[in-house]
Amino acid sequence: MKKSIVLSLLLFLSFGVGWACVFYPVTNYYIYKVVPADDVASGPSLYEGSIRKWADYCGGISLEDADAALTELSLLSPDDFAQSKNIIIHTARQRGDVPTIAYLRDLVDYLYASKMLHPCEWNYPTKQDVEGGRKILQRLSALPLKSGKWSGEYRLLRARCAFALGRYAEVAKLWESSTKDATASWSPIFRNLYAGALVRLGRRDEAVRIYADQGDVQSLRYLVYQLRNLAGIRAEYAADPNSPLLPYLVEDLVTNVQETYDNADDHTYLKEIDRAGVVEREQRDFIAFAQKVVAEKRSHSLAMWQSAIAMLHYYAGRHAEADRAAEAALSLSGTPLMRTNARDVRVFTYLAHRGITDVTLDAVVPDLRRWKQDGKEGHSNRLLTRLIKQDLLPVLSKAHRRFDELLLQRADFYDSTFVNMDEGSPYDANEIYGSDYFDTLYALSADSMKAYYNYLHAPAQHEWQRLWKPTTHFDKEFYNDVMGTKLLSECRFEEAIPYFKQTSLDFISSQNIAPYVAARDYKVERWFKHQPVDEDGDPEAEYAFQEDVKLKFCQNILSLQSQYNSTSDAAKRQRIAYRLATYLAQASAAGDCWFLSRYGVGSSLWTWEDRDMPDDRFVGDPLQQLSLRYLNLALASSDRDLRERALYAMAWLPMDPAYKEVFENDTFRRIYRKQSRQFKAYMDLARWRATGQASAFVTHCDILTRFARDNYRQAVRPPRKQADIFN
Repeated sequence: MKKSIVLSLLLFLSFGVGWACVFYPVTNYYIYKVVPADDVASGPSLYEGSIRKWADYCGGISLEDADAALTELSLLSPDDFAQSKNIIIHTARQRGDVPTIAYLRDLVDYLYASKMLHPCEWNYPTKQDVEGGRKILQRLSALPLKSGKWSGEYRLLRARCAFALGRYAEVAKLWESSTKDATASWSPIFRNLYAGALVRLGRRDEAVRIYADQGDVQSLRYLVYQLRNLAGIRAEYAADPNSPLLPYLVEDLVTNVQETYDNADDHTYLKEIDRAGVVEREQRDFIAFAQKVVAEKRSHSLAMWQSAIAMLHYYAGRHAEADRAAEAALSLSGTPLMRTNARDVRVFTYLAHRGITDVTLDAVVPDLRRWKQDGKEGHSNRLLTRLIKQDLLPVLSKAHRRFDELLLQRADFYDSTFVNMDEGSPYDANEIYGSDYFDTLYALSADSMKAYYNYLHAPAQHEWQRLWKPTTHFDKEFYNDVMGTKLLSECRFEEAIPYFKQTSLDFISSQNIAPYVAARDYKVERWFKHQPVDEDGDPEAEYAFQEDVKLKFCQNILSLQSQYNSTSDAAKRQRIAYRLATYLAQASAAGDCWFLSRYGVGSSLWTWEDRDMPDDRFVGDPLQQLSLRYLNLALASSDRDLRERALYAMAWLPMDPAYKEVFENDTFRRIYRKQSRQFKAYMDLARWRATGQASAFVTHCDILTRFARDNYRQAVRPPRKQADIFN
């Protein structure tokens, strides 16, 4: 067993589940599952009983709090014990529980000493620290075995100390002479530690069987590496047809086959995830061997072998053979997990063989419902995610069933997170807006979105649709806000108002856009001032808005448009047009107040000056289009200041950008688009600056200076009496 695994098993701590420092959403989950471990990256649930015991001891606190308290114990030093406010220590003191206090003190001493001998942090101990830790372990390992409620824990503590000191025979003796009480909270931890000692004593086969029985997949991977192939499976079966190691080896081979087909050309990736390619000949040989095992009936796990046959046919694209094999597995023997796995495999082979239609989907609804009800974090949920993303969505997309496609994206999002508006779960403002479902939803037009919502709450035509259609309207406030926002983005302000009026201020205040709403004002001219937001602010900050800024924006726009239409004074109309252009530009994706019309923008858009956006980023943005219309009206003003501001704003707006930047040879190269709207606006502004009459905000504009430098021959040369600003 790996050293890191051994050391983690020495603590009263729970395993964490994780693969790497960076999260990548995985949809290619493994189908075949016969080993009872939640995740191959996690350890077995060795500490669940211990955590539960301490939770009960502390008066029924949550398992999460008990786990955190045990983690905290591992961070204490012996000198910290007397002043510690740790809830476990505090409870023992309150009760006057002397034996428990004594045990906790010894446990803290051990945890501290173990860190000295086996550091897992950057602050490595000194030579004196290591020697001090060794003395503590020697003292604790010499403690007499005690009786009473902590007798098992003390025996385990002695074994831990012996293990840390490398006295593995003593660890084995302590376990072998102990009372084997499988229900004791300390028993699975001690047994796993014992297996680690057996490895070091050369009794590898015994250790392997313990790890297999406990579902300690990580340790098994390390120990039986040479058996992870067909030859190893044959040898293990020959030794014992019902070996507890066989489920792990068979599952491992089937998983390797899946990765072989998914990543046939990526050998580096296979090595990185500890997988080995399985050539077609070995696959066929395994099928023949598994068929022989099923025929012999010496194994008590025939469903496991038959389902493995089905999976290998399935991965190879032999769907008819796969479905026949999977159907045969349904009635065969095996553990409950193996028989459940047989049902799971059949869903995939059935749909692959018979095709994905409304009829075939309705036929597998009982299994889909079972997956849906099995929880959000387990294997069943992963199967559902895989089926939706890899099988169902492509078929629905090809058939142009857009709303059905959205329904399944919605189902996948709600079934794979703790946000479920259908069940009335607490709304999490930061969850849905980053999902594939929301991206697809918000890409709809407002009219299509309205039609989708009606579809979502209309009676289902098929059983599989009924499985995922919402039964309540818990998401109505979310829909009202999104629908209103979409209408606003399409400049349909009057239609948006009724939706915003049905959205509560609490809902607005809880959204992930709240920090931007609080810090920015759409009445500010974006081309003159950028309104920064403290990106390092308190992520837990709470906001309480007095009005819905989106509602207020729509009302202001309609009011200004009404004023514009009702006056015959040309100068007043031009001033109003400029104000309207200002508001609309701020609400667009290029503005600081983008949150009025959407729920996020790319990092390249925090400031327009970054300019690394694609050249067609804002093609078709109705808010910018309408803003440009009003700016063109303001340009006709006889007011020099208003005309100059409008001219400057026309150049600022990135609708139909003047250039794009291409990354070549480790540097960005700017490519100008000389027929674009913005390029022509830059030229107009450059000509105005060349007259020598421009205001300081034009003459000092560094972006305009660079533009003129890059396009010198097209720019108008300034009068000679002025400084040559293009040089």
